[in-house]
Amino acid sequence: MARSKRKIGQKKITIIVLILCFIISLLLTISPKESPFSWKKIFEGMTSSSSPAIVTDSEDSIHFIDVGQGDCTLLVSGDNAALIDCGENGSGKGVTKYLKSLGIESLDFLIFSHHDSDHIGGADEILEKIPVKNIYTDLVPNPKDNESFNDVKRVCKSKGTEILIPKNLQEISLGSMVLKFYIPTPKDRDDENENGIVVMADVWGSQVLFTGDIGIKTEKMLIEEYPDLDCDILKVGHHGSKYSSDKDFLKTITPEYSVISVGADNSYGHPTTEALTRLSKVNSKIYRTDTLGTVVFEFDKNGAFAPAS
Repeated sequence: MARSKRKIGQKKITIIVLILCFIISLLLTISPKESPFSWKKIFEGMTSSSSPAIVTDSEDSIHFIDVGQGDCTLLVSGDNAALIDCGENGSGKGVTKYLKSLGIESLDFLIFSHHDSDHIGGADEILEKIPVKNIYTDLVPNPKDNESFNDVKRVCKSKGTEILIPKNLQEISLGSMVLKFYIPTPKDRDDENENGIVVMADVWGSQVLFTGDIGIKTEKMLIEEYPDLDCDILKVGHHGSKYSSDKDFLKTITPEYSVISVGADNSYGHPTTEALTRLSKVNSKIYRTDTLGTVVFEFDKNGAFAPAS
């Protein structure tokens, strides 16, 4: 008797599923103008990898967007917005969805720390959907054979977005934020990570440091040339690799908060125990996108800042 009831229950479930599929198929036969449904929209809704947008009351905020094993940070100041890095190939749709859910329809600029695909792979998808005035990037090493960067150049040409090469210590504004470029010049000019652009964002006196994927060699160069370098929030280098976040570097910049942009269960073992231990030794509060999703900090005009709840 129990087996018979189970079979009846399974038949009911099958019938319900078939009815639902019929209804959805019927809706999809309506013209696109009349129906809000499409298989594409359904699929995109199921596969979006970005976290739900965190809406803040603050005029100034920084969003470390969860793009898995990659980097993508949104800076918002009033009506102005920009991105530092854009995540891996395929991340662009989720990032675009995140931007639009915050009411962001255009960007003042993009900054590429370097040309690895987990930092610029999603850029072409974003550029296709969101108008961007300028892109700031370093062209060393020569990215002519970089497929992701070639995709970016193709879209920039069609959209009229200008690619600019910043100078060392050059400053640009984003609303009330001021961003300063640090352009390291390591001896090994063929190392994509070590030749990356470092950015310091000043938000009402609070300092946020973005180090891309630079390693210990470039960190050492920075603090030797700029011994007064300091920050309140650190975007941890190279997703928490053991080859970044050197103890001397951390002792110099003394970050109160450290954000690690990293994918869950990634094959690199990021963040490493070595990097986490060094961050803990300088009493930095660690936030990780693999465990928390998108991490957002709010800033006010009095210089106070805090993670958004």
